[in-house]
Amino acid sequence: MKKIGSFFVTLGIMLVMIFSLVGCGNDAKPTSYYINNEGNLIVVLDDGKENDLGEWGEDIILSLGEITVSSDGYYVINGVKTKISQEKPVSYYLDSNNNLIAKYADESTKNLGQFGKNLIESLSTVEVDGLGFYVINGVKTDITTKIPDFYTINNNGHLIVTYLDGSTADLGLIGDSLVNGVSSVEISEDGFYIINGIKTDIVAIDVYTVSFNTGYSATVVSQIIKDGYKVEKPTLDRIGYTLDGWYCNNEEWHFNSDVVKNDMTLSAKWTANEYTVDFVNEMGTNPVSINVAFDSNVTLPTVDEVDGYTFAGWYYNSQVVNNGKWSIATNATLTAKWTANEYTITLDPGAGSVSKATVNVTYDEDFTLPVPTNDYGVFTGWLYNDEPITDSTGHSLTKWNFTSDITLTVDWTVKIYTVEDLLKMGTYLNGDFILMNDIDLSGVNWNPIGINSAPFTGHLDGNGHKISNLTIDTSNYTNRSSFGLFGYISFATFEDLVIEDFEFTSENIEKTYYVGALAGIDLTDLSSSTNEEPLIKGITTSGSYVVAKQSSSYPVYAGGLFGKVSFEIISNCKNFIGITNASYAGGLVGTATKMMYALNSSNEGQINSTLYAGGLLGKCGTAFYASESSNKADITSVQAAGGLVGSVDYYAVITLCYNTGNITSTTDNTFLGAGGLIGCCYSTGGEALPSVEISESYNRGNISAPCAGGLLGVTYEIKLTNVYNAGSVSGNKYSGSIFAYSSVGSVKQCLGSGSVSGSAVKSTIGYGLTNVTFTDCYHTFSSTSNFGKVTGTYISSKYGSTTYTDNMFWKAYNESTGKGSWIFSDNDYPKLFWE
Repeated sequence: MKKIGSFFVTLGIMLVMIFSLVGCGNDAKPTSYYINNEGNLIVVLDDGKENDLGEWGEDIILSLGEITVSSDGYYVINGVKTKISQEKPVSYYLDSNNNLIAKYADESTKNLGQFGKNLIESLSTVEVDGLGFYVINGVKTDITTKIPDFYTINNNGHLIVTYLDGSTADLGLIGDSLVNGVSSVEISEDGFYIINGIKTDIVAIDVYTVSFNTGYSATVVSQIIKDGYKVEKPTLDRIGYTLDGWYCNNEEWHFNSDVVKNDMTLSAKWTANEYTVDFVNEMGTNPVSINVAFDSNVTLPTVDEVDGYTFAGWYYNSQVVNNGKWSIATNATLTAKWTANEYTITLDPGAGSVSKATVNVTYDEDFTLPVPTNDYGVFTGWLYNDEPITDSTGHSLTKWNFTSDITLTVDWTVKIYTVEDLLKMGTYLNGDFILMNDIDLSGVNWNPIGINSAPFTGHLDGNGHKISNLTIDTSNYTNRSSFGLFGYISFATFEDLVIEDFEFTSENIEKTYYVGALAGIDLTDLSSSTNEEPLIKGITTSGSYVVAKQSSSYPVYAGGLFGKVSFEIISNCKNFIGITNASYAGGLVGTATKMMYALNSSNEGQINSTLYAGGLLGKCGTAFYASESSNKADITSVQAAGGLVGSVDYYAVITLCYNTGNITSTTDNTFLGAGGLIGCCYSTGGEALPSVEISESYNRGNISAPCAGGLLGVTYEIKLTNVYNAGSVSGNKYSGSIFAYSSVGSVKQCLGSGSVSGSAVKSTIGYGLTNVTFTDCYHTFSSTSNFGKVTGTYISSKYGSTTYTDNMFWKAYNESTGKGSWIFSDNDYPKLFWE
């Protein structure tokens, strides 16, 4: 703590003071100190006596032996803590501005404010001693009560002062240079006298209000100016303008020289700044720069249209700038903003389906469209006017550059121009393909497309083009048993295709295999389908098969189109491929396990088989149908052989068909045989009995077999109508000009013109048991049946439409066209209308 006691007095004086405090010769000691109501410091001794040490103030403090301040702010006198707060001033005085100043024991001071009635009333206690001085809060001061409180002017023009004690004094005329008792006179800003620091309500000078009109939204505080004084020039900045000056009544005000003589308004005069505006148009030509005045109306330049974009306006620092008042207070460069247009794409997947019917895209941006699906066919991309827009994943090939809503389509057809394109069929097994060029596979090590677990199921349109020089040698393949352009197909469709110079060569590979120029095996089974349209149409094949002989345990199935089918419809197909040594061989198909239709199809390739051979089909498991089809090549087989089909298990229907090739079978089996159209239709198992229907058909080829017939070898039940045979028939068991053997049925309007020879049973028409009926049947050769009955009537004329019975061969007459099934000649046998 700060020591305040003083030791500048002499030792003698100190002794006298101490004696006076405690009493002469008395050992009493101080126990406490306090200040009484008169403001004197009182000491209380331990003997109960009290001594008045004098007025509390600076003098008494300096006279005490030791005085300090406790930590909680109370005086400690000569080691005795008192209840006298350090905050109690030790003295008061007035400064030069008539402010009351409180002074504390630590020499610090505090300005209590202007001394006057208001301040006096705010103090705790203020008294006046007998000498006319103020005692404030118990502290005697040198401040006299004769302190002016305020000044007034009386009626005589004298200055009257009113003191704090309420008394007044006449100080003389206010006009004197210095009236009595006035030490200072000033004039306030608002024109009133300030006397001895006290502002009065005595007007000293006129004052005026100067207002300011800025000319825009900003405001300037008005100034109160004394008469004859100058105005302080306001500081004012206005965006986009230059201040020309301040004006009063249209005259410029000069702040350095002009003085105020009355209330007035100063108005600011401005000149709008002029700026240069440049334009940048990244999508076209930049407009010419312009000069604009701030706040003036401006019309911004227009720009030319840009394909795919909409002009969004002129921009400055990311803010749009519109026509109208110019508000940019600087030279500026405006940039044209363009918004890319959005367009709607309508998606037309054709035969397929797609997840969205429409998609919105933005101009000049990449885009992705949904990928459509289809039962078959390959999606290679969305098209517009046959030009690709996307890839096969739907991703755009280029950024969107169309300026209108458009519709995109899908061409499910893959166009094949090259060998490489042709190979894509192996990648897209359900694809829709079309040949655009002839394809030469010379030197290509071809891998047949499709396997049993993943067959080709798509569509191939040959478009009239050909695939040539496809060569297959089984020695080049391992673990494969199905050979052709395709290995396996299922419900695939083919049309208008030429497979030219297909060459197949095999070695003894000791396993069953299948070969067809189009496909080794067709897994299609139409028995569970409602489809009645041919899947295979307009296919032409040429070339040769050389099949190595191998064990009968490993049969070989070979056909001009297919080695093996299940249930198939074939239309308008032609085969020129010769087949040698296959077990089951046909001009179109080697074997059909269930059913086959042959429509408007033909064979001209020689067929040589070790088991079954047919001009169209080697062997059929259930039923065979043929219409407007033919065979012109020689067919040879160890077992059954036929101009159209070698063997059918249960049912065959032939109409409007013919054969001109020689048919040969060497079997000794009575129920196998050879025929101009069908070798045999006979099976000893199953619920149904074999049956054959033949109408409007003929044979001109020579037939040779143990059981041989001009049109049919052997069956159980027959129905023959309007047919003829002009080829020779030779058989050492059963032979007949029309058929070799049948148990039941009917034969109507038939002609046998070829010779019949053989050592066993031979017939002019055919060997039929008692349940076979013959109606209007004729033969032209002189020999008769050695069976003991004549089954046909001998005639000498072979030709002409009316040679035999009325309407013979006219069963299929068409009244609307005037044509029937046959075309007649006076010097040749009838031909079918479609030949």
